[in-house]
Amino acid sequence: MKTENLAIRRSIMANNAEKILYLDQNAASCGDGTKEAPFSCLPCAFSKAKELLREANLPTHVIIDIAEGDYRIGETLTLTGEDMPISGSHLTLQANGCVTVSSLEDIPAKAFTSTGAPIHTATLLNADGTPRRFRYLYTNGRLATLALSGAPKVEEGATRQRFERDFDAKGREGANVKAECKMYLDRRLLAPLIGDKTDGILPVTDAELHTVAEWDYNIIHITAIDLDDTAVYEVKNPDDAWFIFKNEGVVAPEEHVAVYLKPDEYARFAFPGGFPFRGRHYFLQNALAFVDSENEYYRDGKSGVLSYYTEGDITQTCFAIPRLARLFSLEKIDGVTFDGLTFTGTDDYKLSEFGATCGQASCDGRFHDYPNAAAIYGHDCKHLTVKNCTFRDLGCEGISLRGRVEDLTVKDCTFRRIPSSAIRVGAPTNRWDETAGNLRVTVENNDIDEVATVYYTSPAICMASTKDALLSHNTITNCSYSGFSVGWHWDATTVPRGERVNIDNVEISDNYVASFCTEMCDGGGIYVLGGNAPNDYPELFNFVKRNCVVYTKNTANGNGNLVCGIYFDGSSSNWHALDNVIVEQSLGAHEKDKELDTLPARYVARMQARRSGSYYCYTQHHGTIAPDHNVLWENTYLLNARGQNKEEELFEAFHGYLCDDRNCTERNTVFVHGWESVPEVAKNVIASAGCDGRKCSLDELKENRY
Repeated sequence: MKTENLAIRRSIMANNAEKILYLDQNAASCGDGTKEAPFSCLPCAFSKAKELLREANLPTHVIIDIAEGDYRIGETLTLTGEDMPISGSHLTLQANGCVTVSSLEDIPAKAFTSTGAPIHTATLLNADGTPRRFRYLYTNGRLATLALSGAPKVEEGATRQRFERDFDAKGREGANVKAECKMYLDRRLLAPLIGDKTDGILPVTDAELHTVAEWDYNIIHITAIDLDDTAVYEVKNPDDAWFIFKNEGVVAPEEHVAVYLKPDEYARFAFPGGFPFRGRHYFLQNALAFVDSENEYYRDGKSGVLSYYTEGDITQTCFAIPRLARLFSLEKIDGVTFDGLTFTGTDDYKLSEFGATCGQASCDGRFHDYPNAAAIYGHDCKHLTVKNCTFRDLGCEGISLRGRVEDLTVKDCTFRRIPSSAIRVGAPTNRWDETAGNLRVTVENNDIDEVATVYYTSPAICMASTKDALLSHNTITNCSYSGFSVGWHWDATTVPRGERVNIDNVEISDNYVASFCTEMCDGGGIYVLGGNAPNDYPELFNFVKRNCVVYTKNTANGNGNLVCGIYFDGSSSNWHALDNVIVEQSLGAHEKDKELDTLPARYVARMQARRSGSYYCYTQHHGTIAPDHNVLWENTYLLNARGQNKEEELFEAFHGYLCDDRNCTERNTVFVHGWESVPEVAKNVIASAGCDGRKCSLDELKENRY
């Protein structure tokens, strides 16, 4: 279907009137866009392109040919359907050389004064004297480090449920915290904020509490510390403290100190039914007291003072701050291509002002929209192509598309150091919605590394309800949560196939995913969910095949809970998983037997089984809702690199997750023990998986390349 649709589109474009606008930042003056007199600024060229598209009386293809250079913009470049009134028109922005687009504004090193090395300060104000609004600082073109507290701590005793709260009749939507929005945190983590104070209430500015729980992540502002209100927590019920093994170097009991939290943010965090805080790790960020390491910084939101730490020569550092949360904003467009551009230098200043409540995939319909700052943001987009582009050092997401997305292609792109998802397509809905479904999507041959570095709950590639999609030959490494997340909702489908699409004719193939779920749990290298057809519909029309998923030492480093190579969550149906390879190099936190010794007895068997591979592939029940009509793990190779031979035990545990699933079939699961035993077919899958520029071989896996 997509091939036919694109052929029609290409035919239309071939017959379009073509107009080329030239852009060169080194031009002597801003000309009229001709080759002889090019524009010198991107907004001028973009504005002219919109004018040509609006005034066209027949389908027109406008091309902005951009000469090599660093193009910085101060306003988001916006394109809407009203700018493209003629069906079949198209806008292309193409790079002719190395082209970078950002919203960065340079801050001269001379703006900083030393407060006594190594901390230097600069006051950044608007013309009206108000503080500059930004969260991120760029040094030498890369994101600097927003000041952090010490290593994440594990909270042994405190729970959200212990705090007195009173919610109104609307429950989670109308939460009204009656208590003092108070929690108790480890004194050692608070020590830099407390300093030499011994009593009283200490006001706090800007500091953030970051909490991790299962697939739930929160950023909440601390307003004060009450040094007169302390508590000592002990683990009274070991069976309820099974995460304590992560608490390396921390001895319980330990004194905790009360902190007050911003009321509206605390209300979101402490909603009824929320995850207990017990056993979850947390850390603090964004305070002057934490500025103690090279390239760390803090911005005072009230005074506008920027503090930066360096022991080197500050004049050798190039400073810049971003001015925009989005570089491009597309609304109801039909026909746009980005080709060969590099995007960097965006911000997410709302995070510093309002915090965040993030559920699975950084979505949380209870309280707020999803992360919506991005280099390319779109809503209701058709025929959008992003190819040969680089997205690096951004404030939030790379490509973020909401509403209905049709005929999207993202291919041959590179993503590096992305705080949220590299690619997000569609907003999750609990029921099929004609305004929010995705049709004909290709995400192919992309290279993604260091993603979800701030929004830990963001998958590298996130796609909701979708019909006709190919996700193929992508390499994903170092992701805080799942590599892929496709589909939504946990209910079985009762309507005929295609009437309300969740996932229909989707193929996830030939991808390489390694070092995933480095901060979160209950996810996978490849994760899918949601019912796709009624129970009596047996056809297999979705595919997970020839993928290589690798557990590395960083996988499951977050909460130590369930992490799967390939994960079919509740109600996932009509999938055929075949010819996949799942490799355990090492499982980080679970490698040492001494760590298992600290676990309560009822979890030891579960964790020991997992260490040897039983959670590589997983199907999840939610009550009576189980995956339907799947052929799972056909010709699937589970490689235990350390050579542990527990095939009988493994198979029993592994097969147990399938035996109760309705109409699910397991065929030819092969357990491989040690590198020397890998069959040729599995070697071929490993070698062919991933993008062109970053594939992996068996030899490279042995060397722990990723």
